Amino acid sequence: MDSYNHYIIKHVILNDNFEFAGEQAFNPETDSPISEYNITELNSAVYVILPCNKYDARLNVLML
Repeated sequence: MDSYNHYIIKHVILNDNFEFAGEQAFNPETDSPISEYNITELNSAVYVILPCNKYDARLNVLML
């Protein structure tokens, strides 16, 4: 597990009102941090939070 000292633990999807829309967790020993979601019912924006196992998280936004 030492080679996985900093990795993405999951993707969290939020709608344009910052309400929960989906989540995918990852095991660094077996998974790549890649996920797919059906966003056809979401409007105007999709927010994706990518927390890591240590101290940071990234926030990306996709304007629809």
